[in-house]
Amino acid sequence: MMARGNGRLLAVIVSLCVITAIARGLFVLGPIEEQRDLRLDRQRIADLQRIVAAVDAYADANKSLPESLDALGKTPGFVLDIADPESGKPYGYTKRSSDTYELCAEFAMPSGAETDFQWAHRSGRSCFLLRASKGARSQ
Repeated sequence: MMARGNGRLLAVIVSLCVITAIARGLFVLGPIEEQRDLRLDRQRIADLQRIVAAVDAYADANKSLPESLDALGKTPGFVLDIADPESGKPYGYTKRSSDTYELCAEFAMPSGAETDFQWAHRSGRSCFLLRASKGARSQ
C-alpha cells in the first residue's frame, strides 16, 4: 500500500518538474511566434548579405550595377533568394547612382543588440543604402 502512495507522489513531483521546466523554457525563449519572427528576420538579413556579395561581384565583372534583382538572379553563377521567406514578395532594390543602391525588406521585429550596426532595422519596411565594390565606381 505504501509503495503505491509513494509512486503517485513521485509521479506528481516529476510532472510538476516537467511543467516548471517547460514554463521556464518558454519564459526564457519567449513566445513561439516571436522566435519564428526572429528566425525569419535573421533569414532576411542573411539573404540581403548574399545579395550584397552578388551585387559586388556583378559590379566588379560588369563595371556597373545590375538594373534589378531579377536581372541579378538570372546571371549565371548567382543562386540567390531575392524574395522574402514568408511573403514571397521580392526584396526592394533601387539603383541610386553608378555605385550606390538601396536594398529593402519587411521585418517582423526591430533588430536587437546582436545585429550588426549596418543591418540595424525597425519593424516594418527598412531600407539600407549601400555602395558597390570598386568595380562599379571605376566608371
